[in-house]
Amino acid sequence: MVNELMNCKDSDELYSKIADLIISRKSSVSQAINSTMIFLYWEIGESICLDLLENAKDDYGNSIVEEVSRKLTRQYGKGFNRAAVFRMVQFYQKFPEREKVEMLSQQLTWSHFVELLPIEDDMKRNFYAAMCKSEG
Repeated sequence: MVNELMNCKDSDELYSKIADLIISRKSSVSQAINSTMIFLYWEIGESICLDLLENAKDDYGNSIVEEVSRKLTRQYGKGFNRAAVFRMVQFYQKFPEREKVEMLSQQLTWSHFVELLPIEDDMKRNFYAAMCKSEG
């Protein structure tokens, strides 16, 4: 049989190759999931902002976000609670350029973006985003 023909060294080499493939693909999958989730959050923020601009009423905005977040939380869990949904709105407002988010999402996680959101100064926020990206 094939197993009998392979000596110990060959099986160790084969195992090592396969283990490297698994690690590589897991990393690729994690990065793809991360990027997809970041875009989901950005698009949720965009949808809410565009809807609120269309209706242009503060009280409407707060109540509609409350209701949407309640429904999302019931359906999809606490990751869509009121605070999380408002964070998504803030994310869209602070990073309105899709291309920039595309580029940054390849190397930053949602947690990185959440840390950057409180920074009011655009230049500082962009600087720290670039530093996160370059430093990994």
